[in-house]
Amino acid sequence: RTARQHMSYTLHAGVRLIRLRPALRTILGIAVCASVFSSAFVRLWGYHLLAHFTFPTSGGLTVVVWWGIIEASINVANLCGTEIARRRIDWENRRSLIWGLFSVDALTLVFVVGFTVAGQLGPALGLFWLTAVSRSPRDALETTWMNLELESSVRATVFSIREQAGALAGIITGPLLGVLATDRGTGVALIASAAALAPALVLY
Repeated sequence: RTARQHMSYTLHAGVRLIRLRPALRTILGIAVCASVFSSAFVRLWGYHLLAHFTFPTSGGLTVVVWWGIIEASINVANLCGTEIARRRIDWENRRSLIWGLFSVDALTLVFVVGFTVAGQLGPALGLFWLTAVSRSPRDALETTWMNLELESSVRATVFSIREQAGALAGIITGPLLGVLATDRGTGVALIASAAALAPALVLY
């Protein structure tokens, strides 16, 4: 069997498996929802902060320094979120992983909306930090869930299909949310991106 034939066989096997197992269709649907949200949020949150809030400059602080503090806080948030997930979730149990993903997406939706409507810098930064905490274990949870659902012979193919579906969703919806941000403001676009997580909550 040639390499091309092997790739074709593996691809068809992956697609066939997705058709036969509803859980995999659910996983792909959730991945698309997450990609729509992420593609907009990572591009808009910084501009939203700069456009809607004035950063204090007392004590020699500048916007550049503030940005360094925010980036450092994101690293801390990632560590906190990952550690919470490590302690609270049974990584070998499907039900526990699904509950963890549901919690991550639900909290992210709430925190992003709160971040968007916050009227002062302090609450906005706090809610942004909580968003970073809630998002940090998501990829690991989703990957582990998929590993439990997939046979090793088609695992790489299904992961590839998931990545392509997510990228395509981002390519399609990203410009639309960008236009929305230009016409209606970043707040509206951020809330719209967070709303993309709502169907995922139903799919769980």
